[in-house]
Amino acid sequence: MFDAHLHIIDPRFPLVENDGYLPEPCTVDDYLARVAHLGVTGGAVVSGSFQAFDHGYLLDALDRLGPTFVGWHAELYIDSRDLAELHTTIAALPAVSVDHLGLSQDGLPSLLRLVESGIHVKATGFGRVDLPVADALRAVADVNPGALVFGTDLPSTRAPRPFRDSDITLVEDVFGDELSDAVLRRSASELYRIETETAPGSSVSR
Repeated sequence: MFDAHLHIIDPRFPLVENDGYLPEPCTVDDYLARVAHLGVTGGAVVSGSFQAFDHGYLLDALDRLGPTFVGWHAELYIDSRDLAELHTTIAALPAVSVDHLGLSQDGLPSLLRLVESGIHVKATGFGRVDLPVADALRAVADVNPGALVFGTDLPSTRAPRPFRDSDITLVEDVFGDELSDAVLRRSASELYRIETETAPGSSVSR
């Protein structure tokens, strides 16, 4: 599996309160221990608002995780109800994804319009969303099955319900073997231009 959405929260690097919120640590070691049984071969480390603009933690995490982990493209944590007025701007970006299935059922049509234009949608944060997850997955795949990429959203900061292993099972139940493999691995590997499957935590130089 390629984990297309994860957070590394390392207390060695400064955090900035967001509306009074500071997350608990989720270090590289914590993350690798949590996903050890899931067959994760790479992933995308996503910066949170509480990390502001200091990417020291990110460079350190990528160095420790290995060459199949990245930090790369415009990523939008946005309620899909707000997408319509931003459609032209977002569609013009060279590489962009919308997090957590766009969060809202009401904005799904606007999200699907952007999928038609080539954006990616992260099948993540199932415990955050206000929509039927299985139906939303099918709707996006009906427009462009290559648009969906799966992520654990670990450590699921501020989520009403954190990631569960059963979220992966849900994807497999919705799509079956072939399309599930695309959502869980192939599409993200293509998006992030990962050509090899090096074990996480291997020693690399950058």
